[in-house]
Amino acid sequence: MLNQHADLMNPMSIFLEREIESKLLRRAAEGRLLTLRLDIINKYNLQCVMCHYSDPSVYRRKAEYITPEQFETWLESIGKYVREVMLSCADEPLMSKHFMEIISKAAKFNSDIEIGLCTNGMLMTSRIRNALLANGVTFILFSIDGAVRNTVERIRVKSNFNKIISNIKALRDLKTVSGSSSPRIVVDFVMMKSNIHEAVAFVEMAYDLGADIIDFRHAVPSEYWDDEREQLDNYPETFNFYRERILEAAGSLPIKVVIPDVFPSVEANVPDIPGIEVDLAPYYAIKPDPETETLQVTENSDENSRPRIPPVRAEEFYADAYCQRPFTEVMIRNQREVLPCPWHQKVLGHLDQENDLEQIFFGENFAALRASMMRGETDPACRQCPIMSGHLPTKKHSATRTKSQK
Repeated sequence: MLNQHADLMNPMSIFLEREIESKLLRRAAEGRLLTLRLDIINKYNLQCVMCHYSDPSVYRRKAEYITPEQFETWLESIGKYVREVMLSCADEPLMSKHFMEIISKAAKFNSDIEIGLCTNGMLMTSRIRNALLANGVTFILFSIDGAVRNTVERIRVKSNFNKIISNIKALRDLKTVSGSSSPRIVVDFVMMKSNIHEAVAFVEMAYDLGADIIDFRHAVPSEYWDDEREQLDNYPETFNFYRERILEAAGSLPIKVVIPDVFPSVEANVPDIPGIEVDLAPYYAIKPDPETETLQVTENSDENSRPRIPPVRAEEFYADAYCQRPFTEVMIRNQREVLPCPWHQKVLGHLDQENDLEQIFFGENFAALRASMMRGETDPACRQCPIMSGHLPTKKHSATRTKSQK
C-alpha cells in the first residue's frame, strides 16, 4: 500500500516498493514474513552494568505503557504481513500491567502468529507461566550472563539468581507436565572478560533448564558502557580459546549454540588462561518455584490449539540486500517511534503523527533505506550496528552446532 508520499519517490523506489508489497502479500498465503517488534513498557527492574538502565535517570523515568487498544490498532494495521510479534527490545515486558491482555490479543489476532519476548525471568510468576502456555507464546529469551550467583548478580544489578533459576525451572517443568514444546526456551549470555570462563559450564546449565538455543554475544559498547577491560575484542586469543570449548561442550547435546565468529588472532600460541573452576552444585540445588505443583494448565494451553504455518525464511526475501531488516522488520520504540531495527539511529516515523503503521512501513523513509540496501550501501544510520561490528552473531557470521551435526 504505497501511501501519500509515493509522489516524492523516484521511479525505481516506487517499483521496488510495489514489488515488496506484492511479495509480502504473496508470502502471506504461505506464511507471513514481517516481525513486529516493540517494548510494551519503558521500564526495567534491573540495572545491568552494560545497559542504559545503569543510568539512574533512565532507571527512574516515569512509566509509559502501550495499552491493549494501541497494540490492537497497530497489529490490525500491519497484521496481514506479520509472522512474529516480539514484545520486548530493551525493557522488561513482565512489568507491564497490560502484559496478559496484550499476549491474549496477539494470540487471538491470528492462530499462526508467533509470539516472543525477552525477559530476565525475575517476575515470571505461576500466573504468568500459565498464561504463556495458554496463549501459545512461541519462545522466550532469558538473559542470564553467568553460571554462578555472584557473577549474575554483579552484572545484572538488583537481580536474584536463585529466583531467576527457580522460575525458569518451573516453566521447564510446566511444559513437561502439560506435554507442550512451547514456549521454546532461549538463554542469552553476554560475553565479557570477567564471565567468559563460565561459558562452558553455562552450556550444561542451559541444557538442564530445557533451553533449545544458547545465544552467545559480545557486550556492545555504548554511551552508557565502554569498559575496555571487559571487551573481548581486546582479548582475541581468550575469546577464541573459549569459543572452541563452548562448541565442544555443546557438540554432544541436543542444543543449538549461536556465537560470533573467531577474532583474527595476532598470536598463534594458546593464551594464558587461569584455571578457574565453575561449581554448578549451587545451581542444581535450586528448586523450581513450588507453585508449579499446584498449577492447573488451562484447556487452551495445548500447543495444537494454535496450529502454525511453517515460518517463511526471512533471509531469502531479498537475499542480495545489504541488510534484510528494513524489508522484514518494523519496530516501535518509546511507544511511538518507528524504526527498522533496535540499532538504527534514525527514526523513520512517529505513531502520534501517523497512526497507520502500514503507511509508515511503506512510506518514503523506509523506501529510501530499502533502496540503499539494494544498492549494497551502508546507511549512515547503520554505522553503530553491533551486527556489522561483529559483536552480535548472525546467520552468515556465526557458528551453530547441534547433536545431529556432530
